[in-house]
Amino acid sequence: MRALLGPLVVLFMSAGAQSASAAACLTQGDPRAAPIATDDAAISAPIMVHLSLWLTMMADRDFEAQMAKVAAGCDRVGFKAGRRDYTLSGENSDQALPRVATTPTARAPIAYLTPVTDFTTAMTPGHSGPAPISGYALLTALSGEHTAWRIYDHVPPDETLARDMADALAQKIRPLMRWRDGKVEIIVPGG
Repeated sequence: MRALLGPLVVLFMSAGAQSASAAACLTQGDPRAAPIATDDAAISAPIMVHLSLWLTMMADRDFEAQMAKVAAGCDRVGFKAGRRDYTLSGENSDQALPRVATTPTARAPIAYLTPVTDFTTAMTPGHSGPAPISGYALLTALSGEHTAWRIYDHVPPDETLARDMADALAQKIRPLMRWRDGKVEIIVPGG
């Protein structure tokens, strides 16, 4: 992935300045959304494989432009992570990034929610239609390193996601996985 920090800081600073004129959001999160149990390897291993494939595929796309587009869309809710102010933006229809949380602070991490696409099922002979979604992963990114913190079964409500993003940005919860330069590190519970 190209150097992520520089372009994102500039884009998010300008996106934050536009927040007062952002359109109203058209979609909502699902109040039934819950974190998927990641301490059970039978449940979490396939999802982690799907997520690592998805992140590798995202690296080949123009990630910075996608983030900026979502950040410039509707503003959902503001929240604090440490001493930084973040704005949660995005629509359920933004298929690659239904939610992003940005801050105008330079050299600060961003947080985002992305679908975990089941590519293995999509590539199975006889499968038709879009690839199924295994869940939605909450990640933070800084300088090309992406860290997964939670995986939900549905897009969570704004308040839930903002709280969990604040905890992830402040590293108050245990990370699940890190991705950088095509290399994945799965973080084993208690390890």
